[in-house]
Amino acid sequence: MVESFNFKSLHNEITPVVLFPEYGYFGNIFIKLHAGVPTQDALNQIKTIVKEIAPKNNYDYHFLNDDFNQLYLQDQQTTRAMQLFSFITISIACMGLFALSTYTVQQRIKEIGIRKIVGASVIKIVSLLSVDFLRLVVIALAISIPFGWFAMHKWLDNFAYHIELDWWIFILAGGSALLISFLTISYQTVRAAMVNPIDCLRDE
Repeated sequence: MVESFNFKSLHNEITPVVLFPEYGYFGNIFIKLHAGVPTQDALNQIKTIVKEIAPKNNYDYHFLNDDFNQLYLQDQQTTRAMQLFSFITISIACMGLFALSTYTVQQRIKEIGIRKIVGASVIKIVSLLSVDFLRLVVIALAISIPFGWFAMHKWLDNFAYHIELDWWIFILAGGSALLISFLTISYQTVRAAMVNPIDCLRDE
């Protein structure tokens, strides 16, 4: 009798299993390699020993970690695809936000010049230009977080054993989105806030 252990992927619950001590029943010998021994040297030594014991048998080997990786191959492929699409989505969103902030700054360049003349600080102007964009990001987060929680919850339900979704994960994701958004628009807003008001009002 041994303690319960996962011999399938974590998509499945632990079920009873019978272990046979006769290696011939499985046709495999399980060998643990020492961490400090080069893998290829260890394999050559094992091959030599196997050929001495059973010269007529074919020598073939595979690693258990590769077998376990096969259990999660689909999950790994899904993860890589989601990472790629997330990167593309964030890049497109940042380019759109940058273009929109550039357009907005150009439309309000006169207002910025007037505000600087009457004593508005750079921080005040940056916050004034940024708050509208960040408000839209907050609204988008309020809409997307429930959908994200539902999608992650359904995905985790595919596993018999899984973590619980903590609230701080979504707070961290939302804070990262706000930070990325602010850094995207900060170039144009800071640049507009530091421009000479005479240049802003030259055409007036």
